[in-house]
Amino acid sequence: MARLHLGINTCFAVKRWPEPQQWLSIVKEELGLDCCQFSLDLVDPMLDENAVGAYA
Repeated sequence: MARLHLGINTCFAVKRWPEPQQWLSIVKEELGLDCCQFSLDLVDPMLDENAVGAYA
């Protein structure tokens, strides 16, 4: 039997909640989910490599 994890894609947060702490709080506390797929649309393309690594 396959094991599935219910989660959400973070694209819903791109415009309204730019900070990861904000949308992670929504995913965990308001939606009750502990699994989310990170969207690269949330990363500023002008950030340097070290700053982008912090999002990973």
